[in-house]
Amino acid sequence: MAAPPPEQPERNSPHTAQYIFEAKIPRITATLPDIQPLPRTLGTRDLVVFLIFDIVVLSFAMLMQLAGPFALLYWLLGTCTFFLPGAVVFYWLARHLPGQGSPYVWLSSVFNPVLGFTITFSIWLTSMLFTSTSLQETIIYFRMLKPDWLYTSSQQGLLMILMLFLATAISCLPLARLKRLLFIACLGYGALYIILGASTLWRLQHGVLWLLPWNHPTTQPLLWHKQPLFYSFTILAFLGLNHPLFMGSEVREGQAGLRRASKYIWWGAAIIPFLYLLALVGAAAWTPVVSRNETQAAVELWINTFGPVINFPATLVLGLADIFQAVIFMVLFSRLLITLAQHHRLPPVFARINASGVPVFTMLVQAFTILVVMVIGFIFVPSLFESGNNVIEIERNTHEIMLASSFVLLLCSTSLFFTLPIIISFTRGKGKSIATAVNYKRLMLIAIALLGIGATLVAIWATLTQSWVTGISNEHWGSIILLVVFIMLILGWLCGEMPRLSVLLSNQERVTSREKTLREQLQEAYQQQGVLLLELEKLYREQAFAATIDPVTELPNHRAVMSYIDATLVQAQAEHSAFTIMFIDLDHFKSVNDQWGHRAGDTILYEVAQRLHANLHQEDFIGRYGGEEFALICTNSDLPKTRKRARQLCTILAERPFLCSVRDNTYKISVTASIGIAVYPRHGTTRDALIEQADRAMYRAKQKGRNRICCSS
Repeated sequence: MAAPPPEQPERNSPHTAQYIFEAKIPRITATLPDIQPLPRTLGTRDLVVFLIFDIVVLSFAMLMQLAGPFALLYWLLGTCTFFLPGAVVFYWLARHLPGQGSPYVWLSSVFNPVLGFTITFSIWLTSMLFTSTSLQETIIYFRMLKPDWLYTSSQQGLLMILMLFLATAISCLPLARLKRLLFIACLGYGALYIILGASTLWRLQHGVLWLLPWNHPTTQPLLWHKQPLFYSFTILAFLGLNHPLFMGSEVREGQAGLRRASKYIWWGAAIIPFLYLLALVGAAAWTPVVSRNETQAAVELWINTFGPVINFPATLVLGLADIFQAVIFMVLFSRLLITLAQHHRLPPVFARINASGVPVFTMLVQAFTILVVMVIGFIFVPSLFESGNNVIEIERNTHEIMLASSFVLLLCSTSLFFTLPIIISFTRGKGKSIATAVNYKRLMLIAIALLGIGATLVAIWATLTQSWVTGISNEHWGSIILLVVFIMLILGWLCGEMPRLSVLLSNQERVTSREKTLREQLQEAYQQQGVLLLELEKLYREQAFAATIDPVTELPNHRAVMSYIDATLVQAQAEHSAFTIMFIDLDHFKSVNDQWGHRAGDTILYEVAQRLHANLHQEDFIGRYGGEEFALICTNSDLPKTRKRARQLCTILAERPFLCSVRDNTYKISVTASIGIAVYPRHGTTRDALIEQADRAMYRAKQKGRNRICCSS
């Protein structure tokens, strides 16, 4: 086998090359939502422990004893065609695809999120079946200790619930404590295989070779007609090489740390076949006649090796190993649900962790699912035949059917993983010249992946065509497995789609609610904007009013007078009409300010403005030109009419004195005015000329004694 490729440093650029067998793959990133991350406490050693408990099962080695002299050949064949190719492919995927080893991210990156979700959820559902079968094996071990117990469905159900409770409690330990416990248990579990191998070596050295299975006549009838089935058993024993990658988000140093920790695969590739070889040779040396139940045969192996005294501890250790395997399953596959929740495929509650970093809710959901599977498969179904059939036999058949169905589903998902490097390699080479696209090391990777795909297809075919149960024919067996697989897929699709659609619906409702809130806020903002616009318009009018109205007299100010004269001049020029300008200046008004004060002067100006404004004609305009001077513009008026109007105004101002309060006393102040008149176009055709002529006429009136009217000459 080729040596593992050198590690590459973490790179963030999507255009950076990542090499494995000198092949480049595209960097595909997945954005995770803002969810509290799991604690990063794992390393390479921890992943190796998970892998050993996940894969190494003594009963699988005992099952292979039925293959006779071909047992070692099948283990070698399964190792070379499935286990080692799987190690190469999964190591490649772990180092070059992001997502901390999540099958959802891998499949979504290469295929699409819907397929990624469906496969991931199916893997999780299948793992629940495997977990239930692992716990069910503990019932067999317990029954071997107490043969007169557990012959009713209620007794089995009670013990299964207790075992499930124990496995769930252990899996809910903080990961930092759980990994130490698993490491100690793994050392003891591995020591059993080493002891078995040492005892086998001692037996062979003493010349006891005749006990090997290929010398025993009871194995000969099984040598030929079930050979593909034993090959599939080998594949079943090696399944799960990528399962520790599900914990990738909890490996120290993130994605870079996972790339280094993915070396656990090579450790597993060395340790696991060796442990299975010890078990296989030990079983051949010490247990030549294999019972129909491989679980019982595992205990018989230890009894034959060390005597009846080892019965209780061997049974207890093997039962605890199955419980720890169930714990490993629950811990590993809970991360699939967490990943789906992180990607909004399941409700966020599945990704919630407690203060110790344990996803308790997800563990409880798994425990409930396993309980339902066990109740249906190992309690309800056997109880239907309790009256006239052997319950234990029905239970055993149910176990085999569930195990085979789960095996087929996992093989299908594993074959998809084998296709990932092939698809990525062809995608990369698309559009390039043959000389550039062809890379022999990449072709080697593709060949290894194709070898793994072929192994999975052979295992699926063998599982469907050859019955695992003596009482079921091959034809009926294949139909039953396909039916169970179909039901599991439908249940997986329904159970997966309902939460996914629920999440999508809740997200849509949240978006709709947010949009409604934003719409209400926008409507409120529009209303506030309308109010502000009204206020602004009011302020604008007030500012415009203040800009053109004199605050003392409340008449148009100088600017307004000048603008009105310009507008009237333009209209008169267009209509060839005449208009007059009168400058009305109050006589001796400075003495009023000096004697009575400016406040009294402002009061007099206001009263004068009111009298003048009250006697305007509809077409007239009057404003304060400045100081005590007012300007009156009369449109469509000739000089005689203007003189008459001027005399009336002088009379109005002079005939009645103005009342003014000064220091709480009221005084009568008489005011007269001098008026100057200019007529357009007679006295001028421009604004400045008309104003100058009217101003001169007004000064002549003052020079003649005031309270007079003068017209421009």
